[in-house]
Amino acid sequence: MSMDALMETLRQANLKVNELVVEEKGKMTDLLQQLQKAEEENEELTAEMVEVKKENQNLKTLQENIKKEKEELDVVFTVFYEKIQNDYKGKVVLDVGGKLYTTSVTTLCSEPKSMLATMFSGRFSLPQDGSIFIDRDGEYFGNILHYLRTKTLPLFTSDREIEHTLKEAEYYQLNDMIKAIHSLLKKLELKPKPKPKPLRRVYQLTKDFKAYINDGWTPTLMSGTGSTMSFLLFKDEFE
Repeated sequence: MSMDALMETLRQANLKVNELVVEEKGKMTDLLQQLQKAEEENEELTAEMVEVKKENQNLKTLQENIKKEKEELDVVFTVFYEKIQNDYKGKVVLDVGGKLYTTSVTTLCSEPKSMLATMFSGRFSLPQDGSIFIDRDGEYFGNILHYLRTKTLPLFTSDREIEHTLKEAEYYQLNDMIKAIHSLLKKLELKPKPKPKPLRRVYQLTKDFKAYINDGWTPTLMSGTGSTMSFLLFKDEFE
């Protein structure tokens, strides 16, 4: 190989090496940028983790404070509850819309979140004689007391009674009783309603009965002929 050819080969090799060096430098630069970006993201994640840890600690502290306050409220409620029981000796006379009901503090407070439980929790001053007036319909308050005593619904005798008892339960905020009544109403909707029984009305006439026939009456000949005929008129009406 001549000297010129050798020099050309070396020059080409040198160019190739330079190209590889430039390419590797570019790759190295990309890797350094990716590494820097990863470090920045890692720092952000670390900062976020610190914040999350701090928030968790704050939440834990808040939960502990709430638990402590609840325990303190339970103690206060127990003291007031015992005081009320001692003051009223467990007996309370309620005048509900003019009807008197005798019950106990224990019964009235059997649903802690109800209005009745709030009234007798000790947070409000009540008459010393234990007589309380509630301006509501007293007819259905017995159903309210029945549920508070037994945790079961009374035996209702009509849809009207169910409807009015539900309204009273909603007024006194008896959530469990409200749910029980709604459950009962759903069950009643599934049962077939009885057909109304007809009420037969009967009249005996000797005069002209054409007007009655036009009004749905059915005549039946009883006796007589001509102008002395006597008829019974029947008409079934539904209650």
